[in-house]
Amino acid sequence: MPKFLQFNDPRRKMHSFWRHVFMLLQPTAAATVAVAIWYTLWSAGISFPHEDEIVLTAVGIAVPAILFSILAALLITESYKRYQYLTDCLFTQDRLKFLHYRDERFPVTLHLLQIALSTPIIIIAMGLSYASVWSGMAVVFAATFVITLYWVAIVELQNPAKSPWFAERIPEEWLIADIDALCPIDAPGCLD
Repeated sequence: MPKFLQFNDPRRKMHSFWRHVFMLLQPTAAATVAVAIWYTLWSAGISFPHEDEIVLTAVGIAVPAILFSILAALLITESYKRYQYLTDCLFTQDRLKFLHYRDERFPVTLHLLQIALSTPIIIIAMGLSYASVWSGMAVVFAATFVITLYWVAIVELQNPAKSPWFAERIPEEWLIADIDALCPIDAPGCLD
């Protein structure tokens, strides 16, 4: 068993700090790239016609944003519930229940739906005709940052081994156990 770092241990706090800084760097990098692309387009005068901005923002951004938000809220809620189940499994040392939840991931279809809903938001935000470079940078950066941070959070919550708290506590044999060997497909109810 690994040695647990105490809650107030400065090493634990520093490790947590840098880990979360890195998590924020990913959406920051994506947002910076989006702003660079937007700025290149904006400098070249490439944008949607000003007359179309109402319909673009009301339909092209608002509708996907509402649907994205609803689905994102559901996925984050389900991811966090699973995270809590895994935590409970560790405290109760319920290996089979842990294995049941360990490899559970959202279907690719849901991720594709999220991509399909978030992409128009960013593209249309990049194509709007901004009077000021600062307004455009702020909108494009914020939209891209928030959507990318959502993806980073979902990925983080879906993989318990990425969490230092879990990594310190999960027995290694729980992480490497082959669920198919423990529970063959033709053995119904083996994880019930």
